[in-house]
Amino acid sequence: MSKNEVATLFATLNMAKSDTATPYKLARLIIPQTDKGRPDLNARWSITFWVWDDDKQKKVRIVRDWDINQYATVAERKQRASVIINEINKKLKKGHVISKAEKKQVKFTPKITKDTLTLKDAIDNYIAENRSSLSPNTIAGYVTLKNTLFPWLDDQGLSDIKLIDFDGEAAKAFFNYLKLEKVVIRKGVEEIGVSNKTFNNYHTNLNRIYNALIADGTIKKKNNHIQKISKKKKVHTNKHVPFSNEQLKLIKKCILEKGDEQLYLFINFLYYTAARPARELRLLQVKDILDETIFIPADRSKVGVGRHAFIPPALEKLIKKHKLRSYPPDYYVFTREGKPGPEHVGKVYFYLRHREVLEELGMTDQEYTLYGYKHTGNINLYQATKDLIAIKEQNGHTSLDQTYNYMVKLGQIRKGEIYRQFPEFGK
Repeated sequence: MSKNEVATLFATLNMAKSDTATPYKLARLIIPQTDKGRPDLNARWSITFWVWDDDKQKKVRIVRDWDINQYATVAERKQRASVIINEINKKLKKGHVISKAEKKQVKFTPKITKDTLTLKDAIDNYIAENRSSLSPNTIAGYVTLKNTLFPWLDDQGLSDIKLIDFDGEAAKAFFNYLKLEKVVIRKGVEEIGVSNKTFNNYHTNLNRIYNALIADGTIKKKNNHIQKISKKKKVHTNKHVPFSNEQLKLIKKCILEKGDEQLYLFINFLYYTAARPARELRLLQVKDILDETIFIPADRSKVGVGRHAFIPPALEKLIKKHKLRSYPPDYYVFTREGKPGPEHVGKVYFYLRHREVLEELGMTDQEYTLYGYKHTGNINLYQATKDLIAIKEQNGHTSLDQTYNYMVKLGQIRKGEIYRQFPEFGK
């Protein structure tokens, strides 16, 4: 935490050092819990401590959240809170109190206007005001924007730049930095410049903040210089390449020879249910395994609504083999213990184990990922049934158009191909 941040933090509390010893209680973090006893990221976290108030002549309790709730993960919030708590406790131990003299200096709180609002505050305020309506992934996107833009502003000597002063030249300089200077890590190798997709994500998130301020009358439309910067064209890659059925046989043999039953179970769920590995499947709980379907709740579903994926006979056989329905309902199916338990695995747990299998089989020449099993399952189901409705339901697509376009991208439907079979007139 910088000196400016520390000064701002304690200015809001009107704290100053006292010549006499006074009672206090050190600061601590208050973490709301879900019904399952886990940290609740949707609730307001706060920091509390007790400090002497000269005016009231007694010890008073202070509860503030400062900026910790703008962070998207438990680890990030705890880390930020620990920094703030450390600064508070240093002041308390040195005898700081709430001072009457300091209070008299604070006569009013100036209204935030377009002439006083800084770019950093605009972003922080937007995240704080819209947190309850934003998905965790969206919030993570704004945190990423902050973690890139704020240091860049500091390096450019623009730490306190006003929102309306972040003109076209400054905006262009930032987006040029993203493509021409920013160091990124891809597959363990340092490279220069973010991808077009990442570039567009920064653009979208920053533009959305400007548009919100235009809508509430804080700034004029002409102040939004982000919209004048063009997004990058999408680059279509072979990411998440489907596996062939011959490759599936080799992968199955390799995994089972290693005795990695859990990895085999995980990729079978991907293949049969069309679930996405990161959130939809990795966070699967025993209670989500119903009699005939796997339920993916709205808070884990990419489409934002709960959906059911049917359990084919082969997957049901694996479910019974591992006795998955016999464990407590709130247990996660995939854990480090290899069986259902109270703590789910991390984001790269199966990725790393799967990568070892691909390297052993020499399948590293293309973008093969866990996601590829989802594509392969859909391809095989379509080849066996030619039923787009079945594909739509298993994937939770919102329309048949979405399913049709998805299968076109997988090369299963060739536009115009079917019309070559049109019966000839008069025959």
